[in-house]
Amino acid sequence: MREINKIPDSAPSYEVSTFDYKKTLETLERIYQARDCKYHVNISPLGSKMQSVGIALFWYMRQDVSIVFAMPEEYNARQYSEGCKATWQINFGDINKVREILDSVGQLEIVSGN
Repeated sequence: MREINKIPDSAPSYEVSTFDYKKTLETLERIYQARDCKYHVNISPLGSKMQSVGIALFWYMRQDVSIVFAMPEEYNARQYSEGCKATWQINFGDINKVREILDSVGQLEIVSGN
């Protein structure tokens, strides 16, 4: 990805699983927390569709983050995989429940000990 997108070695980048959107989400949250609101975080999704799912869920939780999309200078078919591989399907269940969970990130809950 660095070579294809001409990203210099000096630019921070983080490798995450191609298929595990949850690991993408966890990695982004870890990076975000380490910055402790001292910096503006920009994400440039250059990876897989599943990584993009993780990025979208992360952005829902942390809407102060910017997502910067790259646009190719030219189409190069050699840089893309050929054919159709296994198809992934995720059942998130009730989307309102997913939003409720994502909305609760960073909130404290006080539960009575009774």
